[in-house]
Amino acid sequence: MDQVQYIIVNAIYILHRKWGLFMKLLEKWLFGLNGPVDEAQARELSHIGSKGLMLSLILNIVILVVSFILDVLQRTIGFQTILIAFMLMIVSGYITVLLNNSLSSSYEIYSEKAFKNVIKKLKIKTIVQTIFAFVVFNIIFSLGSAYILNESVSAFDLLASTVICLAYGFGMYAWNRSKIRKEY
Repeated sequence: MDQVQYIIVNAIYILHRKWGLFMKLLEKWLFGLNGPVDEAQARELSHIGSKGLMLSLILNIVILVVSFILDVLQRTIGFQTILIAFMLMIVSGYITVLLNNSLSSSYEIYSEKAFKNVIKKLKIKTIVQTIFAFVVFNIIFSLGSAYILNESVSAFDLLASTVICLAYGFGMYAWNRSKIRKEY
């Protein structure tokens, strides 16, 4: 078992190194860069990349919603909808991992009053995220799948989606709370 884990870890490390090299070559080709990039160009390229990423995420979400609506109207679940959803999950997960590894998403608090304000905003944000997840999970997974499959919604389906949403809410609160560091 240890050899298998060792092989998997090394494979992931090699893939990450090769992927990083591939991404650098792709950036140079895509942006037409001929030489080394100075600091101002790196900041501007990062800004352009983040704008492009947000545009692609928004378009991906719109395409996913349109594909899902067309599937609901036809009472089927198409392969393209599943593929778009997985693509969105992979990109979102990759962004989340990159943000979590960088310190750009952490907050440094220098006073007790500011800490209480940040915690209050964090609780409100978590409640809104949990309500949104509850609506999405209930409408899309419970009610949407019941409509597509011509079944009735059971109490177990609603209970399962409620438990998932509550776990999501507590997880989001814990994750967001871990990004806050007291410096006093």
